[in-house]
Amino acid sequence: MRAAHYPRPVAKVLIVGGGIVGITHALEAIARGFDVEHFEASAEPRDATPRSPGTLHFSRAASGVELRAARDAAERWQALGVGSAVASPTGSLVIARDDNELALLEMLGSRPDAPERGWSVLDVEGTRAVNPALAGRVTGSLHSGLDIVVQPRLLLEQLHRRLSDHSGYRFHGGTKIRDVGGDSIEDANGRVHRGDLVVLCTGSDSDLTMSAIGRPAQIRTVRLQLAQTERCGLELPTPVSEPAALLYCGIAADGSLDGFLPPSPAASLIGDQEIALTCVQRANGSLTFGEVRQQEEPFDFGIDRRPLELLTARMTEILGSPMPPVVRQWDGEVRLPTGGRLWIREDLGPTVTLITGTGQRGITLAPSIAAETFDWLTEDIDSGATRPGADQRSVD
Repeated sequence: MRAAHYPRPVAKVLIVGGGIVGITHALEAIARGFDVEHFEASAEPRDATPRSPGTLHFSRAASGVELRAARDAAERWQALGVGSAVASPTGSLVIARDDNELALLEMLGSRPDAPERGWSVLDVEGTRAVNPALAGRVTGSLHSGLDIVVQPRLLLEQLHRRLSDHSGYRFHGGTKIRDVGGDSIEDANGRVHRGDLVVLCTGSDSDLTMSAIGRPAQIRTVRLQLAQTERCGLELPTPVSEPAALLYCGIAADGSLDGFLPPSPAASLIGDQEIALTCVQRANGSLTFGEVRQQEEPFDFGIDRRPLELLTARMTEILGSPMPPVVRQWDGEVRLPTGGRLWIREDLGPTVTLITGTGQRGITLAPSIAAETFDWLTEDIDSGATRPGADQRSVD
């Protein structure tokens, strides 16, 4: 058990990591009266957050702790008031292309917690009323008005500008941290920065994280591949997924999709690559789509084009017209926690806490993750997200 909550009403927090999880921790610290020094190894974040497709899928959380966190995150994102150029509250659609897929969506839409998820099942006409671009093979859809689309790079820039307006905030871009002490951190140039609390949001692939956590078995790695088309005249007002994409969300963890055997929805396989379509439009008119997943290391260093061709064919079928040409394709790795946790929170000492392993939940739940961290640091309240079954005020 960690030490008693921090005794001072105002103190300085050192936050390491400039992605969306780090930025929301800085916002939460400022909101609670802390001064913040914020460190990012690159001049600006360029890894996980900017590469994200940008769909905040609050509706797809597992029942219980994750769904409560998702609902809380949706409210917190709304309270942050990001502009229309950054966030679009258009909802999301899971598309059924045949009766088997529609039956699964109807089952999900009849769940007791469907209203909490903003879910409703739409017929063909209702689906096309929400997203007129879907002129191809569509038999219905599962719509959630709770989900939103953000432009990840613009979101980071806007939140960083908001932080910079606070007199108690200081950002250190291009500053790599190599060592952490009880009340200080040391950067790669040997400079020591002192504070009262240290929160590491460095991402699971950083050397600092892996040396700090000490138990890499807590994390598993998933390789993702995505692609982006050229700008196009097509307007896709909502993100579009096929039912197989739900297999990789929290909703699948509670057994809701168990028992659906072929020809019911399932991810396709090419070798060890699992393929499930999700497509979202960027602000510049291009389409970002994927995803291709590999869950068993070692991963091939190359990118196989066959999954891209299959995903393109599926989206073409739904649109009823050809996809725009692909102009870029990329891969990346996300780290996910084991043991039923939603992310990893490790106290490395009385005043040092590590937040990592947020995976694809990170951008969706970031404001709630930050609030949970400071609830724990200042009030000893544990939500159960990082210790399944806790979900209560901790006691010594």
